[in-house]
Amino acid sequence: PSMQEQHSIDDEYAPAVFQSPIVRAFFGSQNNFCAFNLTFGASTGPGYWDQHYLSWSMLLGVGFPPVDGLSPLVLGIMAVALGAPGLMLLGGGLVLLLHHKKYSEYQSIN
Repeated sequence: PSMQEQHSIDDEYAPAVFQSPIVRAFFGSQNNFCAFNLTFGASTGPGYWDQHYLSWSMLLGVGFPPVDGLSPLVLGIMAVALGAPGLMLLGGGLVLLLHHKKYSEYQSIN
């Protein structure tokens, strides 16, 4: 099989189409990634008759990934969501352990 590279008018007049704004917002203005869009069609392949072409898109990053951490908001939500039930369980256990059962003179009928 032969491979053919085909340029379109979008390559010259809309180069920002293949630049992801989400990736650009996360990584900044560093140009350390490339976008690929591979489109091909064969009438014998599956899925061809639905759209008359098959397309694969990918984003390739070069270099070290940025260090990611948890924000203070996420840490606060986790502390409240996990800490409140934990404190209630601990408090309930302490109440059960320290609560003295009063014995009464009452005798059951059964």
